[in-house]
Amino acid sequence: MTGQLKAMWGDLWYWEQDKAMQVDDGLGIPDFLKRNRANDLGEINLERNVAGKSSHPSSNQASPQSIDALTIVSKYIELRDYVEAQTKTFNERLAPIHNAMEVLSAAAGEMMRTTKQTKLSTEAGTAYEVPSLRVTCQDVTTFHEWVFKYEQRQFLTAHVAKEAVQLYMDAHEGAIPPGLKTETYTKINFRRK
Repeated sequence: MTGQLKAMWGDLWYWEQDKAMQVDDGLGIPDFLKRNRANDLGEINLERNVAGKSSHPSSNQASPQSIDALTIVSKYIELRDYVEAQTKTFNERLAPIHNAMEVLSAAAGEMMRTTKQTKLSTEAGTAYEVPSLRVTCQDVTTFHEWVFKYEQRQFLTAHVAKEAVQLYMDAHEGAIPPGLKTETYTKINFRRK
């Protein structure tokens, strides 16, 4: 096992140890995710968890030195579920705040329109207008025909459709279109049984 994986596995092992000892900070953040000086300096200390408590693996629990496929997959799924649940809870807690901010923004906009101002300066800060433009392409073929017919290439960006590049590469023995750079990588996905 590499040093980096051992360090990560050490944190995962401490996840098990710390789950029951989370500090009630209102967010339910596990102790091992809280940063300390050793983590900030990049020091690895498998004998001490991030919260500073010393604990050792029990005989019936996997230690940072032992790891198998079942442990990796089950721990990943557990952590993913935890992140999804915490994100959902956090977003639900923020929803009324976001709604209130939208209402206040609309009220500031209405006040600026009514008073014919472009900003509201106060001791607390300033609300001001920022002109914006939203553009959507409703007919890609018509738009592209116009761009190429009238040489209006400034309307295009350097974004490339990955699927089209993959189809081109498949049809041309791996060759890529000129001016592009590709990089292949493997992503690891996890699914529950």
